[in-house]
Amino acid sequence: MPVVRIESSRKLGGEVAVDDIFVDSRAAALAVAQHLIGQGHSRIAMVAGRGGPQSHRIDGYRAALADAGYENYIVIDEEFSELGGMRAAETILGSAFGPTAIFAANDLMAIGVMQALRGRGVEIPKEIAVVGFDDISAAKLVTPRR
Repeated sequence: MPVVRIESSRKLGGEVAVDDIFVDSRAAALAVAQHLIGQGHSRIAMVAGRGGPQSHRIDGYRAALADAGYENYIVIDEEFSELGGMRAAETILGSAFGPTAIFAANDLMAIGVMQALRGRGVEIPKEIAVVGFDDISAAKLVTPRR
């Protein structure tokens, strides 16, 4: 009986032949970070929550910044949520890093980042660009959209 599973990353091995359907989070995060670099950003912070695909997304982000010779700055919150994004953004904004862009490991965290930035009067994307990951339905309700 053919079996297909949906995963957050490729799973190898096992006694039963199972095909995976998964998002290559590392490659996608690498592409997102490279896009930001291509837009002129050199100080790109990243926020992520614990668990899920975050380690793959962080790997892609780190690889892109290392290839460009830029420093990475990652804040990991306990939650992959709006609140987690807000807390992580406050940590970044309270640091000396001075980002021109923040890459959130999911859209809910990106929404939280945007809330924190707006709370401080930061213009998005003029002062700090924000990008999320996943393209959830609620993302189309957020401004700016792109």
